[in-house]
Amino acid sequence: MADYERHIRLKTAELFAAACRAGAFLAKRPTAEIDACENFGMRLGVAYQIYDDLVDILQTSDKAGKTLGTDVATGKLTLPLILERQKSGTAAVRKVLSGADPRTVISKETWNACFHRLDAEISAAEQALAPLGDASSANLLKRLSAFLRQASAEAKTRIPQ
Repeated sequence: MADYERHIRLKTAELFAAACRAGAFLAKRPTAEIDACENFGMRLGVAYQIYDDLVDILQTSDKAGKTLGTDVATGKLTLPLILERQKSGTAAVRKVLSGADPRTVISKETWNACFHRLDAEISAAEQALAPLGDASSANLLKRLSAFLRQASAEAKTRIPQ
C-alpha cells in the first residue's frame, strides 16, 4: 500500500498540486491561499488517480475514451487489488493476474472500500480550500471536485452485483 500511495502521489498528485500552486502564485494570492491550492491539488490528484484505477477495471473502453485493463495486463497492483489482497490473501490477485476478470474476483466489500477512500480524498480536497472562503477561485476548484464526485458515482454503478 505504501508503494501504491507513493506512486500515485508522484505520478498524478504532484502534477495536480503544481498546477494549482502555479495558478494561485501567478494570481499573486497570499501564501496561505497558495498553500491551500497546492493541498487541494495534491488531494484531488490522489482522488483522480484512484478514480482512474477503478475505471480501468469497471468502465467500458468506449465510455472511458481510452484503452482499459492496462494496469492488470501489466501486472500493476492498484487499490482494488491491493485491498482485495489484504482482505482475502494473494489467491485473488493471482487469479486476476492469470487472466480472470477482476470484476468477478474483487468483492463488493473491497469495491465499497475503494469508493469510500476516493470519496474521502475528494472531501479532503474540498476542505483544503477553506482558507479561500467564498472566493470565485475556490468555487471553480470545487467544480472540479464535484465533477470527479459525479464521475465516481457513475463508475460505482458498474460494481458487479
